[in-house]
Amino acid sequence: MPLTDAGVMRFSNLVREIRRLAPILKHDLYRPGERYDLLVVLKCVTDEVRAVCEAELARGGRLIFDANVNYYSVWGDFPVPGTRPSKRQQENAIALTTAANGVVADSSFIADECRRYNKRVVHIPDNVNLTVFRHRSQHEQHDKISLVWSGISQKAYHLSLIEPVLRRCANRVRLWLVSNNAEYPVCVRRLPSFLEVRHFKFSLKRYAEILAHSDVIISPKVL
Repeated sequence: MPLTDAGVMRFSNLVREIRRLAPILKHDLYRPGERYDLLVVLKCVTDEVRAVCEAELARGGRLIFDANVNYYSVWGDFPVPGTRPSKRQQENAIALTTAANGVVADSSFIADECRRYNKRVVHIPDNVNLTVFRHRSQHEQHDKISLVWSGISQKAYHLSLIEPVLRRCANRVRLWLVSNNAEYPVCVRRLPSFLEVRHFKFSLKRYAEILAHSDVIISPKVL
C-alpha cells in the first residue's frame, strides 16, 4: 500500500536522508511474511499493527515507534470528528511505546509523555526538506491576496474560526486549499458561495510551488 500524505510528510524525508548517509540500508513498506531487522510504526496504532510488532519483537526484531500524537494523556475538547484517541488506540500506543527499542517524538511535550513508558526517546522536531522547499517567492501583484491552508481535509474544520473574517474580506482575498481532497467539513463546503476557493491535491513538490506563488500561510486552530 502507498504511503498516506501524512506518511510522505513524516517519513519520506527521513528515508531519503538515511539512504544518502548509509546506502547499505534497505527499506520497504511492510509486507506480511517478509523478514525485517527493524520495523518503524508511523501513525498507526491498530490491533493488527500491535500484533505484527509483538511477533517481530518475539523473533528478535527491533522496533521504532514514531510518536506525534498525544495518545498518553487524553484531555480537552476534540471538535474535529474522529480525532479523539480511543481507549484502544491509547492502550496500543502505550504498549508499543513501552516495547520499542527507540521512540521518536515530534514535540518536547510528547517526548516527556513517552519517557513515562520508555527512557529511549529522541525528540526530532517537525522540519522542512530544503531540497524541495527551495523556491524564491514569485510574488505578483493581484487584486486579491492568496491565503494558503494545508492539511488533512477533515481538519479544515478549523477554518470555521475565521469564516466571519473571510466573509468580510471576500473581495480582497482568495483561499487555496492544499489537502488530500477527501470530504471537507460543512464549513468549508459553504465557502465558495461567497469566496474564491481553489483546491490542490497535496504533494511535497506541488505544495512548495504553491507557497512560492502565494502571499500568506494560514493555520487557525481550535485550542
